[in-house]
Amino acid sequence: MNQKKQTNQSSESTKTYEVIFMPLGIFFLSAFYLLYFCKYNFKIADEGIPLNGALRILRGETPWVDFYGYAPGRYMFYSQLFEWFGEDLMVPRRAIALLTAVATTLVFIACRYVMSVTFALTAALLFLAAPGVYYGRYTAIFFSIAAYLAVCYLRENKFASFLLGFVAGIAYLFRTDLG
Repeated sequence: MNQKKQTNQSSESTKTYEVIFMPLGIFFLSAFYLLYFCKYNFKIADEGIPLNGALRILRGETPWVDFYGYAPGRYMFYSQLFEWFGEDLMVPRRAIALLTAVATTLVFIACRYVMSVTFALTAALLFLAAPGVYYGRYTAIFFSIAAYLAVCYLRENKFASFLLGFVAGIAYLFRTDLG
């Protein structure tokens, strides 16, 4: 009887570790890693286009009416960030770094439902290490959120289907060519 009680306590502490502490650790380590490197590699041709579009929105212009470029989602996102935190290159880079850390954590959580901790950690690390620059991570971020919500839906969370549709709509604003 006593041994069974200890086994239950051990499995509960392991479950708490996997459910709370591992995702938090993955988020903070991912955020630290990405924020540390976000000050490097400014590519004016690629990164300047969304920044210029965001500044044009702040000045009252409308994407695809007053200027043409990428899908309007990144321009609107950057312009809102600039409005809140000031016009600085590091503002959208830090936001993308934090969103990528959240996405990495969601990859781990979604994978944990269908595979062991070791493989879920491997998937999260591969997602984090996958080549991609800060201005092009939106697709991977939205796909990871969608994967997490799909797993939640399959686990009988019906509200997740609404959120999945909402995320798909937001993702379309960032990449219209994938819709």
